[in-house]
Amino acid sequence: MVQANVPRAEKFDLRYKQTIFDKFARLSKIALTSASNVDLLVWPESAMPAPVLEDQETFDFVSQIASSNQVDLLLGTIEEGRDQVYNAALLVSPENEPQLYRKVHLVPFGEFVPFTPFFPTLRENCG
Repeated sequence: MVQANVPRAEKFDLRYKQTIFDKFARLSKIALTSASNVDLLVWPESAMPAPVLEDQETFDFVSQIASSNQVDLLLGTIEEGRDQVYNAALLVSPENEPQLYRKVHLVPFGEFVPFTPFFPTLRENCG
């Protein structure tokens, strides 16, 4: 498991994309060399500053980490559907096509504000 501890202000700012790539590459190398027979490398939700499947540079970076280390890489990403944006888990494998799982249930107050139809001030105060 790798946690790069990217500050919230930088997390989705594309100006920090290379810095974020460098952190994850460095920490992944440490994780992979400090343990033997690693089959799965896990990065956190929102690890990359751009949607992995929609940003070619980000996809190439993630794929390169998986293929050069012969390891499956599981990470969180944003996935944009036709009508909605999803939190998703993405498995990138050196041997197979990427596999995507869209989150089905959002976390109350963390990812949505419940009861806003009944309490309009919640919507106004929570964004």
